[in-house]
Order: sequence, then C-alpha cells, then structure tokens
Amino acid sequence: MIKRPAVSEYEHHLDVVRSLLGVSDLEICFREIYALFFDREKTPKRSDFDMSNVETLLQMYCLLVEQSEVREGLPLLYAEEYVMDFVLPPLLLCCTFPEYTTQAAALYQQMCALMTKSTRFAHEVPAYLQALEKACNKPGIQDWNQLFDWMLLNKAEQQRRNREMFEGEETIE
Repeated sequence: MIKRPAVSEYEHHLDVVRSLLGVSDLEICFREIYALFFDREKTPKRSDFDMSNVETLLQMYCLLVEQSEVREGLPLLYAEEYVMDFVLPPLLLCCTFPEYTTQAAALYQQMCALMTKSTRFAHEVPAYLQALEKACNKPGIQDWNQLFDWMLLNKAEQQRRNREMFEGEETIE
C-alpha cells in the first residue's frame, strides 16, 4: 500500500519541484494577486469583484516599493518579468477607480522607475507610463481590453524601435 507522506515532507517535495522549475514564492504571490483582478482572458472581473482587494493591493505594493527602493530594487527587480506581466496591470486597473487613482498612479510610477534599473525591461517602461496616462485621463474606464491592447501594441512598437536602433548600431561598426 502507498503511504502518503507527512504534510511537512509533502510540502518539502513541492518546494523542491518549484525550485527545479524556477518558480519563486514571489511569482506565485504576483500571479494570485493578478487572478483577484483578471480572468484568464485578461479581462477585469466584473461580477464578483471585491473593492477591498484594491486597498489590500495598494498597501502591499506600497510596502514592496518601499523595500525595493532601499534595497537597490530588490525584491521587485528579482521578479522583473512578473512585475511587468502580473503587478503593473492590476495596479493600472486600480488607477481607473476614481477613489484610488492618485495613490495607485504614484505607486505605478514608482514601480516603473524601479523597472528602468532593469536592463531587460527598461525599454518597455515608456509604453507602461503612456498606458498610465491614458488610464488616469479616463477614470472608471469601461473598455479595459482596449487600454490593455493599446499598451501591448505600444510595447511591441517600442520593441520594434529598439531592434531597429540595435540593428543600426551593428551596421555602423
């Protein structure tokens, strides 16, 4: 008969698997927060959305930004890819709620400033900042998909420009 491992032994094996797959606790946390705000199609949740999640998110992100600013960008820069994909979109959505626009926008700008210290994603920050401007100018924006698509298209355009600039440097040499 197969014997089920003790809980602590079982959790240890899960940690080993997560470690081998390169999944950090921070990534899991960011993904779970994202899931509070968006469904699988990257559409904001409408029916069962809990506004208390916004306050909790803003408090947690405030602490995360404070810690990252005094620790040379860590832990945010440790999970830079997940910040861009799973942290900034919920924060951008919070900017569209009039009662949270100011605080959410300030946190969003601070996170973007930290992301400029990243060599991998600094070039994407301007697109995220333009999305912030667009979101803040339309409080209570109803068409989140349009804003999100615009941000992704703008990121793609920024990446295209960076590639062209990089290719231009290669031909000069």
